[in-house]
Amino acid sequence: KRISRIKIDIIMNFVSTILVSLFFIYAVNAVKERNPGVRRRQLKKGKKDHGQFQRLGGGNNLRNSQERTGTFMMVLSPSQETTPCDSNAMGNGVFSYKNGMLCAHITYNGLKNGDVENRSHIHGPSEIGETYTETILAFYDQTMTDGLPGGNKSRCYDLSEVDDAKGYDEGTVEDWLFDGLLNVNIHTKLCDKGELRGQIILITGDD
Repeated sequence: KRISRIKIDIIMNFVSTILVSLFFIYAVNAVKERNPGVRRRQLKKGKKDHGQFQRLGGGNNLRNSQERTGTFMMVLSPSQETTPCDSNAMGNGVFSYKNGMLCAHITYNGLKNGDVENRSHIHGPSEIGETYTETILAFYDQTMTDGLPGGNKSRCYDLSEVDDAKGYDEGTVEDWLFDGLLNVNIHTKLCDKGELRGQIILITGDD
């Protein structure tokens, strides 16, 4: 019976790996098809607002947050880190955006050596596997009194409030979200730069 369970576990892990790989390939292609000019865009750093990033696409691209809706998915894996950690951890996330509110539902497990996260954030702007420059939102860090540590997280954020708090132009984080330039990173003591990372990819909605 024990051998049978081991075989089942191996098969399930193999199937899970294939599904994650297929989704990751789809996600990369989806970003390229929706945003053929993303790689060519310059992520400008303006002098105003304390040197924070300016909006991508310029002022003529302004859209009312109340008008955009979308459903997004994410696969968390060590391979998406710029410096991958030797870990077998995996995770996923589903995000919804409506009326200016981004709601995140994230789950993961299997951190290396049973470690626990010490920080978890949404970062950007960056493409899949590339270096990001900004910490945009925090799910958890050790200074937060209302943080969400652990492998299951659900929380909603008003992106207009995030823009204000970070000193961005109105609509900046929304544009990064719909352009596929945001990612989630789970940091641990053993993998301080990040053990799990996943790009937030638009599945249905406005682009």
